[in-house]
Amino acid sequence: MGDKRSPGEIQVAVGASMIADSQTGQEVAIATLQKLLANVQRSPAEPKYRTIKLTNPKIQERLCTCSGAVHLLTACGFCDTNRVLTLAGEPNLALLALAQLRLAGIAADAVEQQAAEKAEALGTHAAERAAEKEEKEALRRACSGDKKERKQEGWTASTAEKGKGQMKGFGDVGVDLDAGGG
Repeated sequence: MGDKRSPGEIQVAVGASMIADSQTGQEVAIATLQKLLANVQRSPAEPKYRTIKLTNPKIQERLCTCSGAVHLLTACGFCDTNRVLTLAGEPNLALLALAQLRLAGIAADAVEQQAAEKAEALGTHAAERAAEKEEKEALRRACSGDKKERKQEGWTASTAEKGKGQMKGFGDVGVDLDAGGG
């Protein structure tokens, strides 16, 4: 069974797929493409919306850094002549609408992906914080036990050890009270 889509629809799908796979400038390119295509849809006879100069620094920055952006425009009927895209003849409004839908889908997928990554990062952070909290709580319990033991005759701290022997005083951790270290 053959594909029942028109060549223009297939090219729009290819351009959109290239944009979706692009690693750079995707978000800005999608917003710019949506605006350019919406302008043509809103005012198809307006000459200023039917010409895009790829030499324009803003267009270069917003579109040319994203793989597939120019391909999508040519799939929508723009012709590239000396780095100027021109929409000749009557625009195919259905194709423009399809491109808009594809771009909206890519944008929604990107937002969903970012939300999933953020949720994963927050989950990892929460797990790390829970582990730190448990470690602190274990240390508090051990210190509380030491506090009770200190009240007994001949106590030694069980939580803080230095080398092989148990800590019995400030000198065991390098504090010399005679030298003004306390």
